[in-house]
Amino acid sequence: MILIDETLLYFLLFLSISTVLYFTVPKFKLAVATILFTFSVLVTSIVGLFIAIPTGDSANYYVARFMSAFAGGLLNIRYQVDGKVLDEPAVYICNHQSSIDLLAIGTVFPKKCSMLAKDELKYYPILGWYMILSKAVFIKRKNRTDAIETMQNVGLKIKKDKTSLFLFPEGTRSFQKDNSLLPFKKGAFHLAVSGQIPIVPIVVSTFHNVFPDGGLIRVKVLPPIATAGLTASNIDSLIENTRNSMLTTLKEISEPVTDLSDETKKDI
Repeated sequence: MILIDETLLYFLLFLSISTVLYFTVPKFKLAVATILFTFSVLVTSIVGLFIAIPTGDSANYYVARFMSAFAGGLLNIRYQVDGKVLDEPAVYICNHQSSIDLLAIGTVFPKKCSMLAKDELKYYPILGWYMILSKAVFIKRKNRTDAIETMQNVGLKIKKDKTSLFLFPEGTRSFQKDNSLLPFKKGAFHLAVSGQIPIVPIVVSTFHNVFPDGGLIRVKVLPPIATAGLTASNIDSLIENTRNSMLTTLKEISEPVTDLSDETKKDI
């Protein structure tokens, strides 16, 4: 009985100290939030494995929504969604700030849609296994020839299987805190034009102040951009117009830029 009382005492002491640190030490709160996010990715990947085995790329729709709800609940993140995805094949593009993007994207991720991801992710335990089973398209970004060939094959797959593709045209995480976008890479636009497939831009509001404190993330699905009749000569103007539209929307749905001197808040 004494052992049980001592164990309970130590637990309550640990809980009390952790609570005080959580609300008084920003870096401790960040560490806790990061652990919770990593845990949510692990749980989602495990759940996804069981869903992806029988359903393939259809799993992404259900798994994405599970992760949004599960991780959002753990991290006190809420979502406001404006617009809808299409019921037909499309190339979906979205701004890329950090790994937290996955939560926001999950609220609108379309059915029968694959993700384009860097090749290294396939070797991650559990997460990589899920991505393989859910038919993610892996690309070797350092090898331009392989990347172009992969995109060409993806274009053929979209036409043949009547599926969609989701990717980040910025190519990497921006970690932006000033409502900005990185320059867009051309792959998604070449793919859409070669397949004469519409482009659907999705914009996620700036959320550097949402992690680790929690809060609201806004997601807006913009009207589809038709590519019928366009050729490779139209790519540059297509990129410019699409990026300008997404940048305008990003500024509209995000909070105004304020003091960024608090360096204790970092995205993951």
